[in-house]
Amino acid sequence: MTSTSQERKNVMKKELSSVARITCFALISGLAFVVAGYIAYVHIQPFGPAAVRIGVVIADNIYSQGKAYEGFLRKHSLVDKKRRYDISPFYFYGEDDKSLQCAIAALKCWHPDVVVVDGYFATPRVAAAVVDKPIVFIGLDDCVERGLVQSFDRPGGLITGVINGSYDYLAMPAMLLAVKPGARKVLIPYDLADDVGGLVLRDAQQLQALFTQNKVETTIFPLTDMSRALADLRPLMKEHDVLMTLEIDPLESLTVPLVQLCEETQTTLFTGSLGGMAEGAMLSFGGHAQVPGKAAFVLVQKIIEEGIAPGDVPIVLVTGNRQFVINAHKAEKQHMLPVSEQAVRLRMLRYVHSQQYRANLKIVVT
Repeated sequence: MTSTSQERKNVMKKELSSVARITCFALISGLAFVVAGYIAYVHIQPFGPAAVRIGVVIADNIYSQGKAYEGFLRKHSLVDKKRRYDISPFYFYGEDDKSLQCAIAALKCWHPDVVVVDGYFATPRVAAAVVDKPIVFIGLDDCVERGLVQSFDRPGGLITGVINGSYDYLAMPAMLLAVKPGARKVLIPYDLADDVGGLVLRDAQQLQALFTQNKVETTIFPLTDMSRALADLRPLMKEHDVLMTLEIDPLESLTVPLVQLCEETQTTLFTGSLGGMAEGAMLSFGGHAQVPGKAAFVLVQKIIEEGIAPGDVPIVLVTGNRQFVINAHKAEKQHMLPVSEQAVRLRMLRYVHSQQYRANLKIVVT
């Protein structure tokens, strides 16, 4: 082999070695660029500020809470926003404290910026567990009596929320008698342990007085153990022809078995929330649960985008959002009066004296 060919081989080896080094360097540089880009995307957010984390604690078996969450998401999708929102639900089951505590633990591990919670059962427990983050609650009408907020105008601390306020429950006797004028005895159960300040008992007594004016007997029955509620109510159903509930929580979690119990005993079930109709009640009165959910998102925006302290954001009172819904098929089976919208509205003239209220009430026959 001549020296010239040897030199050529050496040159070729050097060139190949240089190409290999350049290729290797390019691959490593590319990989480093990808890793750096990922880190920048996750932590630096080159496309704007980091997303605001909103954790929503809701019961997965309560109609109104699912609808409120739908309203919350719908409002988020419709309004203009200055920040990006990362919304995640944390579900628990009914009034199961163990299930709720698991949801709260998962929520805290997720490190939310704002917490939204729905319902009488969950709100006080979430507020006690999450003490360093803004909280927006939905539906805790007796929040002042429970000591959760200082007042409706200035809640104080890190908490504010949305309440339904008076939902014209005093019109419920008129609605019932417009459909079932022959009602003779009404049973109104309520959860004694949950009635902080005696507000539910007060409402029930006001209804009792209105029924008495129309010669209808009323039994107000305190439930001392919700796990035995159905067993305690069953014997009473023999002497009552109407079962009426006033609260969305906590009795709504029992709506399905209450519907079954009322069908067995031929009792008219009149629920104080529209969720009752979805579960099979004969009569329901209440508001669209999506509306409080939408209002809750507006409060979240005020806290996040306007920088207002939660304790300085007044409690929102949702009004003018009520429907009386009648299941015509079930009403017919119990031989009630005709239940067309016009007929019911005319019969209510005898019991409801507010022309404005009669005009605003929406009657739905399904």
